[in-house]
Parts: sequence; C-alpha cells; structure tokens
Amino acid sequence: MAVIAFAALSCWAVPAHAGSTSCLTGSEVAVSADPAAIATARSTIEAMCPCAAFDGTAGKSRGSHQQCANGVVDALVAGGLLRAECRSTLRRLSATSVCGRKTEAEAMPCVRRSATGKVSCTIKAPAERCEDRPGVYEQSACELFTHCIDAADSNGDLLIDASDDGRCRPAATPSPAPAMTPPPSPVPTQTPAPTPPGEPQPYPTGANGARLAELVNEYRVARGKAPIPLSPALMAVAGAHVYDLLANPNILTATCNLHSWSTSSSLWSGCCYDANHSQASCMWSKPSQISSALGYTRYPGNGYEITYRGWFATPEMVMEFFENSPGHREVILNQGAWASYSPFPAMGAAMRGDFAVVWFGNAPDPQD
Repeated sequence: MAVIAFAALSCWAVPAHAGSTSCLTGSEVAVSADPAAIATARSTIEAMCPCAAFDGTAGKSRGSHQQCANGVVDALVAGGLLRAECRSTLRRLSATSVCGRKTEAEAMPCVRRSATGKVSCTIKAPAERCEDRPGVYEQSACELFTHCIDAADSNGDLLIDASDDGRCRPAATPSPAPAMTPPPSPVPTQTPAPTPPGEPQPYPTGANGARLAELVNEYRVARGKAPIPLSPALMAVAGAHVYDLLANPNILTATCNLHSWSTSSSLWSGCCYDANHSQASCMWSKPSQISSALGYTRYPGNGYEITYRGWFATPEMVMEFFENSPGHREVILNQGAWASYSPFPAMGAAMRGDFAVVWFGNAPDPQD
C-alpha cells in the first residue's frame, strides 16, 4: 500500500518543524502546505479505495472502506508526505461519507445549521431523516454528494463550521477523482498567445517523456488498440506544462489542480483548473496556443491531459498508476465517454522533476 500511495500522491515535502502546529490551523509555514496535501491525498484515497466500489456488500462495507482509506493515510504519514497532524483530519473526511453503505439505504450528507449559527454535517440514511426542526435547526439533504466535506464546505477551507452557509453547495462537486477532464463538445479555439521577442524554443520533455509515451502505446497495443502517433505540437505542450508546474508550484492549491497553468509566459494563457472543470477550455486550447507561439503550423484540434505527481517516479511507475486508475485508463484506451475519439490521432508526453503529463489530441498534427 505504501509504495502505491506514494506513487499516486502529489504534494509538497513536510517541513521539519511540522509537528509544532495543528492541521490547517496556525501561522507556521507547515500549515500553508496542508490544503494541497489533503486535496491530493484525497485523490490518492479515491484512486486506491474508490467510493463507488464499496457498496455495503460482503468485503465492501463501510468498515472496509475506512480500513483501506486509513491504510493510505498511514502510508503517506510514514513516508513524510503528509503531516502527522493531518492524519485524523483525513480519516474524518473519509468517515463522513456514504462509502460502504448499501445503495438501498439511500444515504447522503445532511447539512445542518442551528438557530445559533452552528454548521455541521452527518450522513443520514434514509435521506428522509434529514428534516428541519423549526426554531432549532434547518437541514438540507445533499443527494449530489458522497462526502460531507464536499457537500457542506461552502468556503473551501476544508472545515465545516459557522463560516459556511449551512446549505448544500450549489455545484455538484463529487469527491476528488484522478486529474483529467471530461470529453467536451467542440468549442472555438482560443486566440493563440502572442509570440514573445526572439526565437522561442520548445521546452524539453525530459529524458523519460518519450519512454512514457512508448509505454502508453505498448499498453494500448497489448489490449488490441492501435498505437497513437507522437505529435510534435503535443510533445511541445507537454514539455511546456511540466516546465510551468516545476517553475510555478504556487499555482497548485486545494482548488487549482494539476491541469492549472501560470500567467508567467506569453506563450499561453493561465488558469486555475478546478474540480468542476469550469476552465476546461483553458486545457483544450493549449495545443493551438503553444504550437502557434512556437512557430509551428497551428494545431487544429483540442487537447486533453492526464497528469501525475510523485517523487522519484519512473515512467513505469507513472504508467502503473494510470493503469490502476479507472478514469485514466478509460482515456488511454478510448473507453467509456472517450470511445468516440478512438484512436486519438495525436499524443505527447513529458516527465520532469516530480511531474508527468500525457496529452491526447482529437486532430492529426499538421507537422506530421
């Protein structure tokens, strides 16, 4: 479990003095890394212990899910990838969920705001138990959510308290899933960013970028899928993104995930990519933007990305994570919602530092 969890996690190192302050609270530097560490740890838990896979049947009970989730958390703490002070926080976030409850129980988060302003959340089964008590408290049954923290944390501080509004969040934000975007409907390509002075050059894809792309195609061929051609434009996009993530780690927060881009370069437009995919066009337009800015023939289609972050990763470790993640696997194999793109006509990959990305395009690269 420890090896798998480390491979899946994307977070910052824990400062040496981390033991001196509580999780998410306090003024020390250690606390500033907690939100991102918790968000990515939750993604790891979902990848290793998918909530939907624990349906209350034998071996898939609530207790089984908690045991799985706690094992991931313990491994992260043991490896120094999550502060020990945040262990109980992660366990509580996993425990207040519908994971492991039988479907027929119709369990869901129930957000309560008392007459005194106190906000709390519990899992109610059946949902009809989530009813108001006039003059004492108001309750809201949040059927679109699996976890209390996603249903009730209206201000995004990873706490449920009087600073929240006491109602279900308006957006249907499910528990964190592997970093990826849903297949979109065709959208107009954004205007390419202006080319900066001088002769811009593609960012390097790292020594392991080509190997990662090779492993993706080996995996596809072994499962009866055609290999995807490597695209100069998408290799350039992949190289630019791992460079940007390395150079500007501050763009990654509890809200802004690994698909985010900084505003530090005129080669591309920046954005905070959140779990609601509200900035999806920021991703789709990157092949067009960056290929044009680098002087290539403009890439005519949209781009879709899968991402990974983990220390000391090899291409084989990254590929193992993708294979074991249902969401990433569907993209790679053109399954589910991605079947209409089978096969993708273009691909690029890059690995630098603790970041790895694979890009897929829905149009052939005119450079080929």
